[in-house]
Amino acid sequence: MVACSPVSATSATCPSNIYGIAWVDVVAGSAAGTSSYVAVKYQGVLQSVMQFYIRPIPTITAGGIVDAAQGKTTVAPGSYVAIYGTGLSDSYIQETTPSLPMSLSGVTVSFDVPSAGISVPGRMIYVSPSQVNVQVPWELVGQTSAQVKVTLYESEYGGVVTVPIINTAPAFFEYSVGSSKSVAATAGNYYTFLTSSTPAQKGQKISLYANGLGPVQNQPADGDPASTSSTTPSPSVNTVTVTIGGQSAAVTYAGLHPGNAGLYRIDVTVPSGVSSGAQTVVLTENGQTATSTLFIQ
Repeated sequence: MVACSPVSATSATCPSNIYGIAWVDVVAGSAAGTSSYVAVKYQGVLQSVMQFYIRPIPTITAGGIVDAAQGKTTVAPGSYVAIYGTGLSDSYIQETTPSLPMSLSGVTVSFDVPSAGISVPGRMIYVSPSQVNVQVPWELVGQTSAQVKVTLYESEYGGVVTVPIINTAPAFFEYSVGSSKSVAATAGNYYTFLTSSTPAQKGQKISLYANGLGPVQNQPADGDPASTSSTTPSPSVNTVTVTIGGQSAAVTYAGLHPGNAGLYRIDVTVPSGVSSGAQTVVLTENGQTATSTLFIQ
């Protein structure tokens, strides 16, 4: 094949081979977000025009890997992290299946611990240009840090970011109440969230939802939901305690919520002597704590 001439230019003549086939390598510009055009002529007649979008390299913001519940900078295996940055995806997609995929809209996230010979993918639940949510692989239990990288289409990736790992890093999932936040909690059928207008009752059994409680019994595979069978629950390995309004709340279950991947549930009974109104709820596990607000009637 005869090379194009000139070698580097905004236009070039590329001779075809004996089969009438010619090709040229096109180098994109350096300004992300702009469009490049390639016009093809044959014997001086315009044949086609192709447009290319110059996408940015997927880049994780400094300090941009945090737990997906309350934004803690230390994360636990088996739970969700939010990765913030630029150019992380070309789409906005939320995964809706019970089992989470290794790739979502061409986005993958790798977790590597070279010293331990660990290189595993995270399981994807949400992607967008500025945020990716992913489940941290269970294989990282016992590690102190991991190297994280976002890759697009199996070929485009930016820098590697090191994130601190700890076996238990509890954090409450919350919802916004005006300018403040309240713990995600339900009563009864797990479908009615407790709010300031539907507060928890004293002496009532409620469920609190959390991230980062770490190792569990009957651990599911990465990305797989916890078993829905009553004979194989996935309770936390470590003891979990809860206080509401400064009073101890009896914990009857703390572990993965059946049918969900990476979502933890803590079943507690609201102390009968707690005061009404917005009360502080504190979860403690293995010396680590999570704090939020719960409305009591």
